[in-house]
Amino acid sequence: MTKHLRLMFVAMLTIACSLVGKAAEGGTYKLVTDASELNEIKADDNKTEKCVEFVAGTDKGSTGTLGGASKADEISKDGVTVHCSRASFKNNPYRFNGFSTTTISTEKGNIVKIEIVGNGLTKLVENGEGEYNITKNLIVWTGSSKSVSFKNNKDWANYAAVTNIRVYVEYPNVKTFEYNENEANNIEAWEISDITLNRTLVADKWNTLCVPFAISEEEIKANFGEGTLVEKFDAVNGNTVNFADATSIEAGVPYLIKPTVAGTTYTFYGKEVSADAPKTEGNADVTFQGIYSPTDITNNGTVKAAGVTEGGKVLFVNPGSQTKAFRCFFTISDNASITPAMLKISIKGVETAINSIVMDNSNATDNAVYNLQGQRVNGNSLTKGIYIKNGKKFAVK
Repeated sequence: MTKHLRLMFVAMLTIACSLVGKAAEGGTYKLVTDASELNEIKADDNKTEKCVEFVAGTDKGSTGTLGGASKADEISKDGVTVHCSRASFKNNPYRFNGFSTTTISTEKGNIVKIEIVGNGLTKLVENGEGEYNITKNLIVWTGSSKSVSFKNNKDWANYAAVTNIRVYVEYPNVKTFEYNENEANNIEAWEISDITLNRTLVADKWNTLCVPFAISEEEIKANFGEGTLVEKFDAVNGNTVNFADATSIEAGVPYLIKPTVAGTTYTFYGKEVSADAPKTEGNADVTFQGIYSPTDITNNGTVKAAGVTEGGKVLFVNPGSQTKAFRCFFTISDNASITPAMLKISIKGVETAINSIVMDNSNATDNAVYNLQGQRVNGNSLTKGIYIKNGKKFAVK
């Protein structure tokens, strides 16, 4: 039988019946005659298993037969990607050429089984963990991994011809989480989550935001409004904290955000939640960091800390006060060469001194008095100096 006839025979056999996983006990292959069985979803309380199949000639790459000798090709479907460093996936069969490495990966969940049907498959050899069972016409890999790799160590003309690739992915079931700015939040790592975030954001003011999941550019627009500005910590230069433009939000990273639409409740779907602690940006003198639960950001008075209020103003807070969850704050080390009064924030190249904009809207009408370090003081026993009341400076002589 010629090489081309053998390929046709394998392709016809694949269409007529699907070969599924090698039986561990008998060492034989189970024939699946019902197509619905191949796509059957196995589920329990914690996970769901699905099959993603690539069919040569139907699910096409971009590289043709001649180009595959020296070019990479890739096919993606339902979050699963097959990438080969020297391949042609444009035609039937797929060609995995010599001197190549193939990686099959999934964005979500873990790959638990792969079946590759074709001819000359012994040219593909194992290149990683898991159990590889490789024969001339069928490869079965089993294990649990985000990605699985094969190599073809033959010369470039010795290709493995593939008609079908079936990738079985085990996905964690979707969990629902609700986070509240006024409550202690238990952050559980989960790969696929639907999230309700209760966090008050004021429109057209600078707010802070730190969350345990990523938010894309599209999600920023959909939730916070078209034209929303996002700023990410860049560097500390002397007494100035510089921020740079950002287009998306990373999990655990502290940000300044100026939404164009106010809101209190936001929903996000299919998100991966990280249980890692929020990141701390800055240096030994000045930091910028986030919190996931209401927190005394002064650490009971041992840290000089300033938060950004709902009115977009920055205020050094007093010990014992609670800053709400999913916000960020600044700290200044006791050993720093700068004082709170000297600290400036630079957004889009415009510097603002913290003590020139202290006063949050919750205290704006209660006649509270602050010193230039942003600390609240007793307004009935002021010593000589400059103070701030209702957002305005005044002098006591």
